[in-house]
Amino acid sequence: MFFFPKTKKHVIIKNAIDIYYSILKGRIKLKKLLMCLCLLLTVGLIVSCASQLDNTPDKTDIASPSAGLDVIGSVNGSPVYRYEYDYYFNSYFNEYFSNYYDSILSYQGVDMLDESSAHDFLADLENFAWNSSVQASLIRQMAAEEYAISLDPSYYENLLSPEVALSINTNRLWGLIYPHVGDEAKAAKGVSDDEAKEYYDVDPSAWDCYKVAHIIVTAQQLMDKAVEEGQELNDDEAQEAARQLAEDIIVKLKAGEDFADLAAQYSADGTSETGGEMDLYFNIYGSGISDEAGFDPLFSEGAFLLKNVGDFSQEPVESSFGFHIIKLLDKKVGFDAVKSFVLDNMESVEDSEISEFFQNKMQAMQDAATIERDFDFIYYVEPPEGAEDEVVDDQQ
Repeated sequence: MFFFPKTKKHVIIKNAIDIYYSILKGRIKLKKLLMCLCLLLTVGLIVSCASQLDNTPDKTDIASPSAGLDVIGSVNGSPVYRYEYDYYFNSYFNEYFSNYYDSILSYQGVDMLDESSAHDFLADLENFAWNSSVQASLIRQMAAEEYAISLDPSYYENLLSPEVALSINTNRLWGLIYPHVGDEAKAAKGVSDDEAKEYYDVDPSAWDCYKVAHIIVTAQQLMDKAVEEGQELNDDEAQEAARQLAEDIIVKLKAGEDFADLAAQYSADGTSETGGEMDLYFNIYGSGISDEAGFDPLFSEGAFLLKNVGDFSQEPVESSFGFHIIKLLDKKVGFDAVKSFVLDNMESVEDSEISEFFQNKMQAMQDAATIERDFDFIYYVEPPEGAEDEVVDDQQ
């Protein structure tokens, strides 16, 4: 092939993880190092189960935790279990303790053998574990109530401790929620037609676009064929033969032969299986309009020499990939024709924008939630009502 769409495999999983933990970071009083290590630990856990996401059904039932487990609170009536709180607390504490001399003692100056020295550190960790449990419960509720998404029991729930299985399932749900949140953030932008027209007018050539079919003939293709026939072509000979074959194909087209049939017979790339058709629109610069693809500018310039749908190249179009015969299948020129592309582009959202949108969404959900904690912290002291936790500077 001569164009290369950028792969997006597993991007959703990565973005979901990044945003989920940016939410926790923004809402909880913790030092920078604490959050970094928590993120690393949890990402490691998620990566181990990320392959499950590809085969997860959209609408299923999640197994309820076993009866008789310690309940330490609730979120909108949904129980928060001791094992989940302990999981967040113990996992992150153990991660810290494994780097005790480098991170805790040396960097933060916390002596874990001295309770007064460790007091604030442990208080932060208690608060973090509780808030993590609350946030996880809200994510599970959001998945079920807003998007009708939940999970079937998975094989690992019989192999792992309940707290680890629950954490994995929460992250799986967040991965399924993420595309919906992205769509909502995009829709919330609400770009007007006038704004889109102004954006288009900056450079109409960036948006006016063609969809084409092509037949490509390459020197390498003919060199390989020569070898199969017991012959040999040098580079110059193969290049000239490719040009001649492209010219011969144009003669066949002018004589009325079918473009798709000739593409299937002669084209050197995968589009031979689609009658030469490329299922995307691109502009004169070679940039994909509705797809992240890139074309050789020589190819796109040759395509834009065609004026009417159905026209095909009267001379071979040479690019760095070979010789092309291009047929114009569709064209979209002018703002009205490409408005949907412009709007899609302007309403697209970055991960940071999805993060901000979701934080606001989660904040509203948490503000409206009934949250009860049925145990006392040992070290953490709730701030006075209306007060906010201390904001720790990233440079600290």
